[in-house]
Amino acid sequence: MLAELLQYRLYNSKSKELLLLEIKQGNKNYVLDALEIVISNQEGNNDETLFFWLNNCDNFNEINITVLKKIIKNISNGKQKLYDKIISKFPKNDLLAYLRYCVLNDNDISDSAAILLYSYFNERDFYLIVRPLLSKTQFYDIKHNDRKRILDDLILEDPSISLNLFLKFIPKRKTNKDEIQEIYIYYFNKLLKNVDEIHKQQFLYVVSKLPEYPILSRYPEIRNSYKELVYSKPQYLDFLNEATEHLDFRLRFNANSILLSCFPENAKKELENIIFSASNRMFDRNEWFRFCIKLNYSTDVLNYLKSILSDLPTLSRYYALIILYQHNLLLSEDLLNELIEGLTGEGYFFDLGDPFKPQNDIKKIAQQKEFYPKLINILNSDNFDQASRAAGMLLNYHYEKLTHFEQGIAYVFECESWDRNLYTFDKYKKKLFENTDFLKGFDETNNKIKNIFAKTSLLKLYKDTIIDYQDLWLDFIKKLIYEEKFHDNHKIELFYRWLITLRKNAPDTTLKAGIAARELLTYPAIKDDVEFKSLYPYFQLIANEFDALDKKEIENTLLKYQCSDEIAVSFLSKLECIPENFRPDYFISSHIKIFSENKTKNILKKDKKDLEKIFFDTESIPNNISEYIESIILFGIYSKEELTVIEQKGNIACFVVSIVRFCRNEDISFKTILNAINEVGWPYYRNALTQSSRESLFIIKEKLLQSMMRPFVKTTFSKT
Repeated sequence: MLAELLQYRLYNSKSKELLLLEIKQGNKNYVLDALEIVISNQEGNNDETLFFWLNNCDNFNEINITVLKKIIKNISNGKQKLYDKIISKFPKNDLLAYLRYCVLNDNDISDSAAILLYSYFNERDFYLIVRPLLSKTQFYDIKHNDRKRILDDLILEDPSISLNLFLKFIPKRKTNKDEIQEIYIYYFNKLLKNVDEIHKQQFLYVVSKLPEYPILSRYPEIRNSYKELVYSKPQYLDFLNEATEHLDFRLRFNANSILLSCFPENAKKELENIIFSASNRMFDRNEWFRFCIKLNYSTDVLNYLKSILSDLPTLSRYYALIILYQHNLLLSEDLLNELIEGLTGEGYFFDLGDPFKPQNDIKKIAQQKEFYPKLINILNSDNFDQASRAAGMLLNYHYEKLTHFEQGIAYVFECESWDRNLYTFDKYKKKLFENTDFLKGFDETNNKIKNIFAKTSLLKLYKDTIIDYQDLWLDFIKKLIYEEKFHDNHKIELFYRWLITLRKNAPDTTLKAGIAARELLTYPAIKDDVEFKSLYPYFQLIANEFDALDKKEIENTLLKYQCSDEIAVSFLSKLECIPENFRPDYFISSHIKIFSENKTKNILKKDKKDLEKIFFDTESIPNNISEYIESIILFGIYSKEELTVIEQKGNIACFVVSIVRFCRNEDISFKTILNAINEVGWPYYRNALTQSSRESLFIIKEKLLQSMMRPFVKTTFSKT
């Protein structure tokens, strides 16, 4: 707790005082363990905890690798004083070697290590600086920590050399999708613009690997990079036009997207192709489709779009009508009717927008007065799906115009479509049950649902249970939580919070909710589900909250079920102890993990006798070889002469010596690197560790070849 409080200004001084007192009383190891646990759990860039650790850690024969990585990350974020502190505690050459190892190995802090190499050690190499920054930097973060300045400096200084390296190294996104990083795309376009050669295949390959989420709508810098490229080199515009007819769907869609977003005033066919895609590309509907609506189309393009309406699939046709309506093109009454039918049907999402980023530059179609009568007709229709969406639109945009009878209809549909609407109704609108006209609309709609679907609506169960005090809690909970095919633990969390609020006014009513929850604990489908998303712990929490359980039942749930962190904390507080066999899983938050043992990793200064074991030759690279390499690098073990002797011991020895010499910036024998590349792990290239190791060796080989070619190039030019 004290270590955690170091990062807060209000508690910093007192926490330091108490921690230093603990150290003085002989509890230094406990304090350092606590600091290391807190540092490993901290997500932010607060450096107070790191400074305290550095000031009080005097045993550098072992280094906590998690803490060291956090220090490197914080220094890359501009903490100059932290750099000065670690240099006073740690040999500068060993730190340099470790930073080179991080970028060579492309580990989780390779981008931070690259920033330190550039800023503090004057390193300017493409593979050591540009490669990790391209791999790890998100485009929205490009201006953070001088990343753009560093990349501009190293990439744009000599476009020909940089492009050659870009073609050799294409960083993929760290996901299961075959996509290229946005930042690579941005600089790739810049380089193509500034070199004389034309690279058609490489250009189209990168276009085909654009990320599926809409980078063109999100980042104007990337759109501008394409514009500048095609203005400078019209050949690339021809390549994009060719690609719009390609058999590869992804390449075709991306080429159309680029041309549409960059040149909307002439994009007839491109707009048509994107609109056709509205039928099967739904993942980005709140951003890309709305971006396309706002583009500056010419009258010629809009008239062309209107002329092809009859040829479009249903969903694409709705999208086209929205674009035409938003651009104030005159539509007939039939087309307006079709538009609102679409927005309450399959195309409902086109008018939703982004709830987290409201856009005032696009008018909400359902909000327009001319559509009010049409929405009322849909509300009173027999199409329940459309009526539910019309109900939401009417309540959100035209509430004051609705009669109490129409409100009764609308709220039944609104609560049926989304359970959260029920809690809003409970908080603000439940007094409507006192209105006779509201009850008429309410009853009429419930009778319809009962006759057609043979079920009771959620709002009807709410009224019977909460307003009329009928003992229907079991049915109410099952309807609320399990009505949809896939139940959601967020639903039950919301339900639990609502019950806590409800108990203040009606404790007897919520007692019955606890009894119903206890009954659900006996259902096999709930009881036998022990996975992380299981609702059993939630129902047990509700049962205990409103109808007490004994501690043994709670303990059994903690040990048997994978509880979420909030549930686990609640149960632990009720038990007032931690069960002996309780082991919080990896997803449990830090407020539980803080009580677990220190599981951060230390790199020990291994003795040479122990290090000898790693040089024993096997057919594959040992899984823990990085621990040995890090120990050699961080503690400066082995001199140049000793490494020369070691590399004679076999292929794994060649591999280790190659990595260590490179990280220390020492000369490497070409024979040594070839032995490592040709032998180590080659038959086992599918192994992830082997792939990573061979990539590191490839970079060392490239660097070695560059250094060997430099004198030759220099001599050739001077003779010329």
